[in-house]
Amino acid sequence: MPTATEAQRTPIIVRYLLAGSLAMCGVTATAAASADDSHRTVAPGYTLARTGGAHDFDYFQGGWTTRQRRLTVRGAGSGVWEEFPATLCMSLYLGGLATVDELYFPTKGWSGLTLRTFDLAKRQWSVYWVSSASGRLEAPVLGGFQGNHGEFYGEDQDNGRPRR
Repeated sequence: MPTATEAQRTPIIVRYLLAGSLAMCGVTATAAASADDSHRTVAPGYTLARTGGAHDFDYFQGGWTTRQRRLTVRGAGSGVWEEFPATLCMSLYLGGLATVDELYFPTKGWSGLTLRTFDLAKRQWSVYWVSSASGRLEAPVLGGFQGNHGEFYGEDQDNGRPRR
């Protein structure tokens, strides 16, 4: 397992609006805004304008033992988080323009795979997720970083309710 440098130990804050997804591997669908968005719940600060660099995730390469967090109930404002362990193995591809990691959650009995791609023209990451529970590659969340703070946003459904 790699030893994190002091800079790597600084937590990267990744806001996945629908925290039923993993803290580092969120799943939400991204789509263009419709003409009538009045029925959608929009998180404060929602933006698809965040940018980053092609090597934002390089530090994550290798094998890791992690603690994952997700909200126990989404959209209820409870702020109660569930924590659980995971093991992760991440590799860089195309010189860091794409990354793939597989996570295994021993207490959950399922696993997942994250694909991240960096759009050079937009300077923005797209983060895709597939769970062994469904086998579906979900639409990406989009975003980037400012320092060690990352924000990634998209649209999703939560119990049939549209969410941003």
